[in-house]
Amino acid sequence: MNNSGIFFTKIFLVSTLLMCALTGKSQTATPPSAGDGTADNPYEISNLDNLYWLTQDSLLWDKHYVQIADIDASATITWNDSLGFDMIGTDSVPFSGNYDGQHHTIDYLYINRPNENKIAFFKMVSNSAQVSNLGLININFTGLKRVGGLFATCKATVSNCYTHGSVHATYAGTNVTGGFAAASYGYINNCYSDVVVSSPEGNYIAGFVGTVDNNSMISNSYSLGSVVGNVKVGGFLGTIGSGSTINNCYTATNVSGNEPAGGFSGLSHSGADINNCFWDSVQCGTSISADGIPLNTEQMQNATNFINEDWDFAGESTNGSEDIWGMNCNDNGGYPFLGWQGFTDDLSDPVPDVASLEEVVAECEVAVLDIPTATDDCSGQIEGTPDVEFPVTQTTLITWTYDDGNGNTSTQTQNLIIEEDVTPPEISVVDSITVNLQEGESAYIVEGNELDATATDNCNIQVLMNDNNNSASLADEVFNPGVHDVIWIATDLSGNGTSKTTTITVNAFNSISPSVQNRIVIYPNPSKGQVTIANASGYNVKIMDMAGRLVKEKAISTNNYQVDLRKGIYLVQLTSNKETQTSVLMVE
Repeated sequence: MNNSGIFFTKIFLVSTLLMCALTGKSQTATPPSAGDGTADNPYEISNLDNLYWLTQDSLLWDKHYVQIADIDASATITWNDSLGFDMIGTDSVPFSGNYDGQHHTIDYLYINRPNENKIAFFKMVSNSAQVSNLGLININFTGLKRVGGLFATCKATVSNCYTHGSVHATYAGTNVTGGFAAASYGYINNCYSDVVVSSPEGNYIAGFVGTVDNNSMISNSYSLGSVVGNVKVGGFLGTIGSGSTINNCYTATNVSGNEPAGGFSGLSHSGADINNCFWDSVQCGTSISADGIPLNTEQMQNATNFINEDWDFAGESTNGSEDIWGMNCNDNGGYPFLGWQGFTDDLSDPVPDVASLEEVVAECEVAVLDIPTATDDCSGQIEGTPDVEFPVTQTTLITWTYDDGNGNTSTQTQNLIIEEDVTPPEISVVDSITVNLQEGESAYIVEGNELDATATDNCNIQVLMNDNNNSASLADEVFNPGVHDVIWIATDLSGNGTSKTTTITVNAFNSISPSVQNRIVIYPNPSKGQVTIANASGYNVKIMDMAGRLVKEKAISTNNYQVDLRKGIYLVQLTSNKETQTSVLMVE
């Protein structure tokens, strides 16, 4: 053969191989090299040819499988004249077996069947099926309606699975499409989707599942990505049927649709049970939803808001010990992630920016302090929160708390010293007053504040009172004829006290001055310790401190009763069968 013949032969062979590749006839159904499909010895799926083998024989759809490697499915873009991957399960023969992905992925699956319904990796799975630990990433699925990521119709028990990529449905009207599943009638737990879902003219469209019904349950799951639909559009669910239960789920899926469209769900039927579910009202782009609790992005990235609603997070034990959820500032957009995703939980406490806080010394009070800060690996700089209210008027050890919002806290203490104020208050009183009653008057009634004392202090007055009525005013007090010593007491916040006496002499109309020879006298007042109570024989004396505690009680039988008292301010109550007198006594 001459050189030109060899050249044209090579061209023919290359063209033939290229045509075979483009027409999508290169896929090979290769049985797994290990396993027999039983529960004890499942088939081991290790490559794309094994997956193709599984799709081609419905007799295999009740078997047990484990995936033992990540699978590159990018070749599916050329399969079936570019229709893509053949799905697992049909309406008449659903997948009823067990598929455990063992945390492996299938990458770049492609399905383009715009005129077919029920498009997904699993077209139909029965209620006896189990699917777990599988991730579909970079999916590109297009169908007419009922398009999902992992499932078109799911009646199975599903756990620890996820989908990434895009899902598109072309039908105008009741469509039912979702990034994880189109429709669910089973149990989905610990799963998520991060999918661009689009069906601009479709209804029942959602970031996670288009519709849930028939007493189905979804728990501990979430969705990100975006969703575009017509009506009954939701970030997480399109519509929730009666009897369905949704627990501890959230969405931060951007939502675009006509009413009813909602951040968490588009429509919820009577009898649906939705508990402790949230949507990001900022990221979702809407503040309305048929169900769920709206939070802004900052709140959604604060674990405390979920822990307070009984979510089981790493680092807390009140809501359980499974550590289903975790959170840090770097992964998953700062939103909660599932424990099996392998991210590191933010368990680090904020670190105070200074090793120790300076002692503060002040006179009288501290009205305000510079707020100390701490630095957190997620939340950045955090201001401390004190355990006291200002102003602080006495020496106090303040505890500052730094909380990063993810359940991590640290504390610092700061000593506030209020220097002892040794200067007692100053009292200004009316030293004495003599009142001569007029005919028809039986007693002197004090008008307004004419006899009231005033007090000043370099800090603050805590107490100003008199021993006649234990108040700060004598207004409207009644004094019968006689000599009355009213003792005024003032104390400051440091406990320093002083007293002064106002002597009120009331003369009866007959102009006879009252005798002071036999009136009861307590002296000296103020005292240095020993006090004499004169002319009180036959009286019972009670001496109480300012807190009302009884210090001394005695039936007096002598004209001069003496008692020793410690420094302080006391109430002295003298009682006979005719009267009760109360006086204030100061011991310095």
